[in-house]
Amino acid sequence: MAMFEPHERARAFAALGAVLSAGSVSGPLLGGLLTEYNLAGLGWRAIFLINVPVGVVTFWLARRVVPGTRSPHRPRLDLVGALLVGLIASGVMYPLVQGREDGWPGWMFAVMAGAVLAVPGFAAHQRWRHRLDGSALVPPALFAHRSFVAGLVVALLVFSGVTSFFLMLTYHLQSGLGWPPLHVALVTLAWPVGIIATTRFALRRTGRGLVGAGAAVMAAGVLLMIISVTVLGAELSWPHVVAAELVIGLGMGLCVPILAAVALGEVPTGDAGAGSGVVNTAIQLGTALGIAVVGMIFFSSAGGGFGAATATTLWCNAAFFCAAALATPLLPGRGVREPDQAVR
Repeated sequence: MAMFEPHERARAFAALGAVLSAGSVSGPLLGGLLTEYNLAGLGWRAIFLINVPVGVVTFWLARRVVPGTRSPHRPRLDLVGALLVGLIASGVMYPLVQGREDGWPGWMFAVMAGAVLAVPGFAAHQRWRHRLDGSALVPPALFAHRSFVAGLVVALLVFSGVTSFFLMLTYHLQSGLGWPPLHVALVTLAWPVGIIATTRFALRRTGRGLVGAGAAVMAAGVLLMIISVTVLGAELSWPHVVAAELVIGLGMGLCVPILAAVALGEVPTGDAGAGSGVVNTAIQLGTALGIAVVGMIFFSSAGGGFGAATATTLWCNAAFFCAAALATPLLPGRGVREPDQAVR
């Protein structure tokens, strides 16, 4: 955030949230188009090609637009902390992804337990590293702020629900109802329409109230989808999907663009850069964790039929968003305070 003046940084965080929302929408749409038109005869494998031009353009823009910045003190890399984080995340994620398929052998439960037990060790290492030379991967002072911890929880819950919702709904529409990929991609356009409709309002009124309201509206959209899937079954048609996705988009436009700014609202200036990195890590972890948990639940309940399994996972998505809404009172009343809370 060094390229922004202090009075611009709250809006910069909000713009980042809006871009994250747009990116999560454009991926499924482009994937549907590439799959439908079978680019170069690659079928669904063509979806991975989109990373090549995106990476090239990003590198080019970064070289031309993003200014170079240097810390007055060269930080030391916390290799042990990074290794511990990787091991903990892998120890939780791998069993969730592979456990059902492999029949849940006992060693997978041992791996998960070990990952959980390693968390206090990671925390102790971070405190020691911070006292030693201030180069902890995650500065312990961040967690002295209740609002920051609440922000991490809300970000984790929101992105766990968003990503897993669209993944399992796409699977239901294509594999369960036989919709073509392009048809699924087109109905998904209702989602960004909703985001656009409310993002501008959120940018003008940053605060925890909008985060909570957005999460609640997203839960309402999922409930609308649950009703449609349960009542209509194989008769589910595009207007029902569009209506639910539009409502979810409206809630996402209120919540996601300002979530990072609100989560960092009480973080001191010196720790705000590290805090923003931790929030983004929580977003990525929530994305992966939501897919792992909801996917496991879906395939575990698939014996009762495709529609029943989808409805079960949708209830999980609604629970994610409701929990996020309930956690928002712990956030600060407004977003990043300026200029004393500027992000370096």
